[in-house]
Amino acid sequence: ATRCRSCIYLSEAGMSLFVGFVGGGLLTLLVREDASDRFSEKEVRQSVVGFSSTVLFCVLLPPIIFDSGFRMRGAFFWANIDKIMVLAFAGTFLSSLVVGFLLVAVSGLLPFAPDAPGGPTTISLPEALSFGALISATDPVTTLAIFEQLQVDPHLFNVVFGESVLNDAVSI
Repeated sequence: ATRCRSCIYLSEAGMSLFVGFVGGGLLTLLVREDASDRFSEKEVRQSVVGFSSTVLFCVLLPPIIFDSGFRMRGAFFWANIDKIMVLAFAGTFLSSLVVGFLLVAVSGLLPFAPDAPGGPTTISLPEALSFGALISATDPVTTLAIFEQLQVDPHLFNVVFGESVLNDAVSI
């Protein structure tokens, strides 16, 4: 893989975040809404910025999953399937439970703003477990990029890569 030698201060992921941040800021400045909504700014913002879950699941997600499966080395994946399955399923499940129960335990100590006046100021168990599942299904893109640069052992790389592919499936 070739790298741009003049861009040593910002990684590819950092540059993507920066471009998204600048693009979102420019879009916010360009589509400024007034109090009366005379120019239908809300509809313009929704049509330009927002997209439905159908677009996400039917247009954006399949190429990402296909690319991950296409780049996976089958021999390394099947040789390490036991480790990958334990990390992807049991690890994600255990992490979800730990994060959810810790959040419930801490929610009594932290001041949460209620959704409605007079509503509960703590997080319920289903909300906390949903948050735990969301946070536990992370994707180790940065770790894999560093592994690729350092040329680590292919078995370690493919265990982490296989876990990330199955972890994506678990989170969906």
